[in-house]
Amino acid sequence: LTKLKAEGKKIFFIPLSGVGRHEMSDSVESGLRLCQEPHVDGIWRFACDDSPWGLINVNANLRRAATRANKLYMAGISCHYNSANVRDMQGLRGYGAIWEGIIRDNADWTEIVTWNDYNEDTNLMHYKWKRDWDKQTYNRDGSFLDATAYYISWYKTGAPPPIKQDKVFFAYRDRGRWLTKAWDAEKKEWKIHTMGKWPFTQIHDDVQDKIYFSAFLTAPARLTVTAGGKPQKFDMPAGVTHGDVALAPGVPRFVLERNGKAVLDVVGRRSIIDKETEENSLA
Repeated sequence: LTKLKAEGKKIFFIPLSGVGRHEMSDSVESGLRLCQEPHVDGIWRFACDDSPWGLINVNANLRRAATRANKLYMAGISCHYNSANVRDMQGLRGYGAIWEGIIRDNADWTEIVTWNDYNEDTNLMHYKWKRDWDKQTYNRDGSFLDATAYYISWYKTGAPPPIKQDKVFFAYRDRGRWLTKAWDAEKKEWKIHTMGKWPFTQIHDDVQDKIYFSAFLTAPARLTVTAGGKPQKFDMPAGVTHGDVALAPGVPRFVLERNGKAVLDVVGRRSIIDKETEENSLA
């Protein structure tokens, strides 16, 4: 950096922050240590592998450290983390909560974290990665793009933008966390999800067996969520509201009604299984 600046090249340096092996997570103190580096103009966090509430705290801690040190803070946010070690982001509830934390912290900049190892499917695009077009577990990210536009507007202007179109987002896994058996077609044997590796999804005990939904509404409406053949009704106000129901076998259905008329009626893209079979083990 010194050499580049001597050559007249203006460099603004914001390094990726990390923690020592003995530290569980970023704290205000670890942020202050990073800010003591004389060449550092700011700090940021590759915010992905944690719970939504953990990522909110990390962003808040490092924001405080940067403010004390009079340095710039770039917050980090990722819409989901689909590694083998599955994180439960609770659909848009978790993603929206991280954005709201960044807005409260008044972060100077924000980096939407994506990466190019596509087997983790953590990217913002409307299509699938070409190599795995035939793999059904790779979801398109159009919903996250849509919701991101809402929160970016809030972040930039300081106020939630008006909602001009009714939208319902939902997220769920295709099996409960206790369905741990997986069929290995090559070795012709059953394995355990939590003990295996890719391409088996490792579902761990910090996930919840829930179907998550979020409504972005122009006016109050009633949302009926049917899971396992059981309809559940939710009266929702205008604005953004999050909710959940228990995971149940079958394909969930979501019907939004206003004044007795259906505004939206949609079913999930995946069926929730009630038993592992050789055919659905890698689904």
